[in-house]
Amino acid sequence: MCHIALIHGQIFGINKKINLAIFGHGQVGGALIDQLLESVESIEKRKGIHLNIFALANSRKVLLNKSGISGDWKSELNEAGEPYSVHDIVAYAQRHHLENLIAVDNTASVDFV
Repeated sequence: MCHIALIHGQIFGINKKINLAIFGHGQVGGALIDQLLESVESIEKRKGIHLNIFALANSRKVLLNKSGISGDWKSELNEAGEPYSVHDIVAYAQRHHLENLIAVDNTASVDFV
């Protein structure tokens, strides 16, 4: 099924989708998240790449959404975030057939690396 989508995308010029898992949302991480969300349309138009933040995590909870998090991510993480391990995020990506995965470490933790 994934190969069909890839061929279809190449024939019809559909943009490439990059799925991001972002760890850490302090001052630097939060600014990055907001900039990415504000720039999604611009990046897609200019570069042909659709950025999709499907996972947003702090040290305690993760917010998962295969379609992408919204601009209200802070309150959504507080209200709907769930305890997790990195393996849970990988399993979620596999279960939802998310490809082109990139993990972004915005934490100050030496342990996370």
